[in-house]
Amino acid sequence: MIHSITQYSRVITQTLPAFFGIGAYLGTRQSLQHFSSRIRSTLFVVTHIRIYAAKQMSRLVARAITSLGRSAITCNSARSFHATSLNMVIAVGDKVPSVDLYEDTPANKVNLAQLSQGKKIIVFAVPGAFTPGCSKTHLPGYVQKADELKAKGYSEIICIGVNDPFVMAAWGKDQNTQGKVRMLADPAGAFTDAVDLSVDLAVLGGKRSKRYSMIIEDGTVKELNVEPDNTGLSCSLADKIK
Repeated sequence: MIHSITQYSRVITQTLPAFFGIGAYLGTRQSLQHFSSRIRSTLFVVTHIRIYAAKQMSRLVARAITSLGRSAITCNSARSFHATSLNMVIAVGDKVPSVDLYEDTPANKVNLAQLSQGKKIIVFAVPGAFTPGCSKTHLPGYVQKADELKAKGYSEIICIGVNDPFVMAAWGKDQNTQGKVRMLADPAGAFTDAVDLSVDLAVLGGKRSKRYSMIIEDGTVKELNVEPDNTGLSCSLADKIK
């Protein structure tokens, strides 16, 4: 069993002469020693490359674990790994994905990447239409502050829910959002998956959106606030928008 680079090079030095004969061994001993030295150097470099790669992978894993832990206890305004996906959560500086949402009916498509061109808009997402926290606090807060926020330069205020467009329209009517907040449906969760902010909420019917707020300007994310526990009411509220 060969246990080290030195042993490996020594075995090569001792074995190769058998292939060339004693005379060749005596005549080429210096060449073999040089050859052995080069092998030793090469193996040394390869070994250290493997060690370096292993250390780098360990650092990446540690960073991913740290990022997951941080997103569980603070408002998530930076990029992090999704626990059940190889995707990355959309981050400040990213372009908004060009995915259609629906307003009022399946025939009326709205694309945020296009809608935000030359504009600054507010987007906030809810886990579900007509749910208590969304109906009593989250959506009403934006409705109440709509005029104030638009006076600050925001052209549109968008509410997104993983519900069908008819449900979102009915919820908007119930909450008096007309002219203040546009109610957009993401029925299959395509947009929510594209920004990697979906969450499995079986009690609400399966895949839903995490609760978050986002500021988009000219198609680019300028601010992102994801609730630490995915559904709470803190950093994504209307009064946090500046």
